[in-house]
Amino acid sequence: MNLEDKKSLIIKDKRSGLSLENMSKIYGLSRSSIQYKINSYGKQRKKRDPKFKLSKNVRKQMQSVINKNSVDFVKCSSLDITNDLNINASRSTVCQTLRCMQFDYKNLPNKFALTCRMMENRVACAIKFFETGISLNKVIFSDEKLFTLHGTDSFYSWLLKKQSPKRVKQIVRSSGIMVWAMIMPNGLLSYEIMIGKQKSSNYTAII
Repeated sequence: MNLEDKKSLIIKDKRSGLSLENMSKIYGLSRSSIQYKINSYGKQRKKRDPKFKLSKNVRKQMQSVINKNSVDFVKCSSLDITNDLNINASRSTVCQTLRCMQFDYKNLPNKFALTCRMMENRVACAIKFFETGISLNKVIFSDEKLFTLHGTDSFYSWLLKKQSPKRVKQIVRSSGIMVWAMIMPNGLLSYEIMIGKQKSSNYTAII
């Protein structure tokens, strides 16, 4: 039973004269929750407009900045917009204005450009893996993670609600530490802290 159906039944029981105590036992809710659902039934929450409204010219400039950054695959936050346009308003006002302009603050996932040859090689490798009948008891899973000083690799940006988020993977050159780990068939975990530039010979030596 979804929330709307439960609200409808609560209102129906209330109109029939059922007490709050009995309804709380039936639906497994507290009396205050039952009372709140009765009082809020049928009410629609109005979207609050920003207290300080930005001019039409500023809103157009904000939209052009977001469109330019989305084409260049560059993230665009409310702080970036405020600094680029020198807007004399708070960040909350900028965010509320963008939401009124049908923009959302979305997380842009990584998009790797794969050629047709790379896709074919991946499919061929997967088919060969299953056709050879390799037992998972002989498979080792490994991966590495780079922890950089510039912060997280998340990529949030303002986009239109109907716009599909996308970006190109950006490699940020920053100081950090790389940890390589390996899970063996017996469940044991082995790890290595990798120093300096890495190449295939380094991975082979670690294994």
